[in-house]
Amino acid sequence: MGVFYGGGRKENVYDSESISRSLVPANTVPHGWSKVPVRRGHSIIRRVFSHLRGAGGYYVCGGFARWACSPNDDAAPAGDVDVFCKDETAYTRVTTILDYQGFKKKHESDIAIEYEPFGWFWQHKIQLQVVKPRKQGKLVAMGTIYDVLGNFDFSVVRIGLTSLTEAVADATFVEDEQKRVLRIREIHCPVGLVGRIAKYAKKGYAISGPETYKLFTDWDGRSADYKAKLGGFVQKANAGDITDNEKNEMYALMRID
Repeated sequence: MGVFYGGGRKENVYDSESISRSLVPANTVPHGWSKVPVRRGHSIIRRVFSHLRGAGGYYVCGGFARWACSPNDDAAPAGDVDVFCKDETAYTRVTTILDYQGFKKKHESDIAIEYEPFGWFWQHKIQLQVVKPRKQGKLVAMGTIYDVLGNFDFSVVRIGLTSLTEAVADATFVEDEQKRVLRIREIHCPVGLVGRIAKYAKKGYAISGPETYKLFTDWDGRSADYKAKLGGFVQKANAGDITDNEKNEMYALMRID
């Protein structure tokens, strides 16, 4: 995966109405959310919006949006640009446009399509990932931008671009991102979330005792069958004796409540 560079340097904002117009209605922000300015990465955002012009119904959310809007000059870089879609129709439009423009699939799973960096994106080591729209259990990867963001685990990644210059984010995004702390908002699997915490710890984020305790509380509330099934897969994985089908089922248990 690529990474984004640039530190705290602000890039030029391009005056293009077709690009800077809001992708989603952002005049009214629901309770628990706030508007935040884009501080960096404008040229990247402009390129993504330009390539997907006409698609409609898509949102750039998560790690890249966090990096672009972080109040920290040394914001941790993101690995790729995650694109979420409102529904299957929007997803088809987005992937068709990318295919037509020459983007090649690097990897496809039941979760998303990763594209090989192409053209300008290749020169700047930027990878696009289009997440497949679906609702399964408590897992939500479609709907409004608030439906999508509301399913993200940490407050610092519950952020999505609404235009070239603005984003909507968790109400505590700025505070938590500035302090580099992880505030848990959603748990799909406490075991899987431990891996996510470790990933963000490498980026310089910390998590408090009370927040960590949420993982134990969630695990205690799981059924005996869930614990036994997931525990069995984890033991097999640690021993290197797990089949591909079992591995897929283990990951599914980690993603879906």
